[in-house]
Amino acid sequence: MNLIPLPFRHILLISVILFWAMPSHAGELIIVKKGDSSNLLHPEKGFHIDSEDGVAVLRDRWQTFVANARTGDEFTLKIRMAIEKAHRSAATVVLLHGEEWSHFGFSGSEEKMFTQGKAFTRDTNAAIKERTTPQFILDGDMFEFVLTYRKTDPGMADLDISINGESFVHQSGKCPPIDAVGLRPWISDIRVEAMTLGGKFEQGGVKPKRFDPPEKK
Repeated sequence: MNLIPLPFRHILLISVILFWAMPSHAGELIIVKKGDSSNLLHPEKGFHIDSEDGVAVLRDRWQTFVANARTGDEFTLKIRMAIEKAHRSAATVVLLHGEEWSHFGFSGSEEKMFTQGKAFTRDTNAAIKERTTPQFILDGDMFEFVLTYRKTDPGMADLDISINGESFVHQSGKCPPIDAVGLRPWISDIRVEAMTLGGKFEQGGVKPKRFDPPEKK
């Protein structure tokens, strides 16, 4: 069989097409490092995220700060963080899927940890309600939060969450595709020393959804 060499411009065109056809790439995105939070978005254009002593300080009762990357079929989110005024603050790590959000909460109104939304199974919701918030979180100490997601079938995924190496969520089952990740301080201040996204993702293209607070009566 005789091979016909392609002109260079054709090879270049094919390479470009293949590159843009790829839905995501593997690697690591630095979202926050040493107070630099340029890859963390807020719904209000021009919103300034404070930096104090080398950490990014997230303050906003109503809005969610979202990483500027669309997540793929398999990713790992790592956050070194501390929560000031964590007790019953409802501060959460947020998973965005379509027009809906799911939350992993550190201390709710019942003084327990909590999960909320379609990303979590009923078994997970029931189990996490029995978990008392670790004292080091209530004390405002820095801790390591790790979330891993792996799509197994359409509408199904493995989802795991650990804090300082201890497992808090370990589930396999129904879970919508996760589009993006973020943090919601609610009535607390979340101090982020480092935040990275690893695995499959596509940087950019995220538009944080604005939450309209209830009108005062």
